[in-house]
Order: sequence, then structure tokens, then C-alpha cells
Amino acid sequence: MTGVSELERRAASGDAEAQYALGAELLARADAPGAFAQGVAVIEAAAASGHAEALCLLATLEAVGAGRSPDWNRALDCLLRAAEGGSEHARGQLKLLGGGEDGDWAALRGAVDLERLLRIP
Repeated sequence: MTGVSELERRAASGDAEAQYALGAELLARADAPGAFAQGVAVIEAAAASGHAEALCLLATLEAVGAGRSPDWNRALDCLLRAAEGGSEHARGQLKLLGGGEDGDWAALRGAVDLERLLRIP
């Protein structure tokens, strides 16, 4: 890639939407050295700004341990923040994992039984 794209400029300036878009793009570039680590860092920056979909994606990275040790509690905390921020993806996941339908996202997060979910049959 030559030069800096408009997306990269916006992401570097702290635009959370641009950070999310750039991070997702970098995560998809499995063949580019360092792209995954850079993508994770940019997604983390967008999540730190409260970007709901970045938080939802970060929850997945936390759960599977992509570039870090797996941490389901951190993943669920990210899902909670994402749901509270309006992410329909996160809301759907919390409803499924927490076994409920209401909009009390904290209660659904608290209802997730990690021991049961992670138990190998």
C-alpha cells in the first residue's frame, strides 16, 4: 500500500467509525504480515471510544483468545457495553447466552452460566 488512505487518516485522528472499518479490513488481511495485530489494536481503540460494533467484535476476540489469552468474562463485559451502546448483534448474543428476551442487558449478562456453557459434554 502506498501512502496513507483517507480511512487511515480518519482512524488516526480518533474517528471511531473509521477505526472500526479499518480494523475489520485489517483483520480480514490474513496474508499481510502484521495486519492482524494492527487490526486488533485499531478495533481496541474504537472499542475504547465506545463504538458498539467494535465492542461486539472485541468480545469475539476476547472469547476465542485471538492475540491474547481467552477471557470469557472480558468478552461478556464487552458484549454488555456493546448491547448498551445499541449493537443489535450484541443484544442477540446476550439474549441467547443469558436465556432471556428483555432489554435488561446487565441482567442477561449476569445470567450467563459460563461453567455450563464451557463444559465439554
